[in-house]
Amino acid sequence: MGGQYNALERTLAEAADFAAGERVIAYRRLNEKQNWFVLSWLDDEGKIVYLRQQLSGDTICALQFTYPPSE
Repeated sequence: MGGQYNALERTLAEAADFAAGERVIAYRRLNEKQNWFVLSWLDDEGKIVYLRQQLSGDTICALQFTYPPSE
């Protein structure tokens, strides 16, 4: 869990694209009304990564879990 200042004033879609980077995203959901997005992908070790970010004013709050597919 963490947070950061949205210094570049990214929109929700821009923040999601930045967080995704060059990864192959398995699941992507943007909720414009509540200003959050979720991304999920497999890391280099085959573990599932779940990332949720919430934009609130000039702040981005993030929650990330990494876990094996068996869980």
